[in-house]
Amino acid sequence: FDLIISNPPYVTDEDMANLQKEVRYEPALALAGGDDGLSFYRRIIPLYTNKLKDGGMLCFEYDAQQADAISAMMTEAGKF
Repeated sequence: FDLIISNPPYVTDEDMANLQKEVRYEPALALAGGDDGLSFYRRIIPLYTNKLKDGGMLCFEYDAQQADAISAMMTEAGKF
């Protein structure tokens, strides 16, 4: 693939317990990313980075506080 784009669940367990009223209508499956919000990233990065063409990109939506951890995972996978 040239490009894989995802809007994964990335809300931490702690934040799930304190969601705004408007957000609580979303299914938990679409929001909950585990204790630190990174469960999805731990699965998709190793599964799909090897599916990218040279120069391909794996793009995500994420919480700004998760940027360093996700960058580290991508670096470990050789894609950042």
